[in-house]
This record gives sequence, structure tokens and C-alpha cells, in this order.
Amino acid sequence: MMIAFTLIAVALAGPAPGIIALDHVEHFRLSEPGLFAWNAEMAPLSEGTLFVVEVDPERALTRQTGAAVLYAGNTPAARLNPGHLDGHIVAYVPGTQSLASTPIYWGPATLPERVHPNTADTAMQTEAAPGTFTDNDVSRVKHPLAELKDQKALQIRAAKLIEQYAPGDIDFAKGYRAGQAQ
Repeated sequence: MMIAFTLIAVALAGPAPGIIALDHVEHFRLSEPGLFAWNAEMAPLSEGTLFVVEVDPERALTRQTGAAVLYAGNTPAARLNPGHLDGHIVAYVPGTQSLASTPIYWGPATLPERVHPNTADTAMQTEAAPGTFTDNDVSRVKHPLAELKDQKALQIRAAKLIEQYAPGDIDFAKGYRAGQAQ
């Protein structure tokens, strides 16, 4: 009963504190699977959800000792840029997440590679009001499935999104493109 109440409350809550808007969503498939290294499991990555969220720049500040971890559901999101300069983070998670039913929120400060499944479940239950976006929010910003070769191609796709939404992080986009011409 308590779990059902929590899920209903999450669904009706709207975006979580520090998460302002959802600006882009696209599912991707990799023809050459990679590795999702943004949690302790280091699971294989063959498909996922790439997204851009507008965030409170103060919450996005990164630190070497651990910062608030951005989650989608109970999975730490792989942040591809810091996001504090322009207030936008480009990130991805494994699997084709429905961001209309999967909350995006800030979890406790730690290093993402230290997150185990039980840590993630605790974060979703204890953090301040993780909420979800509406179906309209998601459908307004959803793009077609991206068929990509590998994780390098995913980074190059993310570089375009960084240029569009977070131009202050252009050095990250340039880094993802390094070695692109072969």
C-alpha cells in the first residue's frame, strides 16, 4: 500500500527540485555494445535513452569528492557535460526509459561509480520529491530512435546536443569529437 502511494505521489509531483524542464529525449541503439560505467555494476550497454534536462546550475556543480548524482529512476545518469554554466545537462541511461513514468532527480552526493542498486533504490525513496514529466512534456521533445555504431558515435551525437543546449561546455563537445576523422 505504501509503495502504491509513493508511486502515485511521484507521478503527480511534476519535476523534482533542481530539475526545471525536459528539453530533448531520444532512444538509441548501438550496433557494437559498450559498457555503462556510471554505476558499480558496469553493465553492458546496447541501447539507452539520451536526454537533455534544464537544471538549477547550483545543483549541477561537480566536485572531485562527489556531487549530487543525477538519476533517471534508480539508475545514475551518465552526465556528458557539467551543466552548471548554461543550466543544461546532456546525459544518458541504459534501456529505453519512458521519462513520462521515470523520475529524473538529484540523489545524494557521491561518485556515480559507487552506486549499487540498493543505494539507488534508497535515493529514490529518500530524496526530496522525485517527480516525473507529463506525457505531453515528453512527446513535445521526443526524437526518433538513433541507430548508432558504438559509444563513440553516442558521444558525437551528444556533442551536437551540448553545442545546442550548453554552449558554455563546448570543450566537452570538442573532446567527444576528438579522433572522429579516421
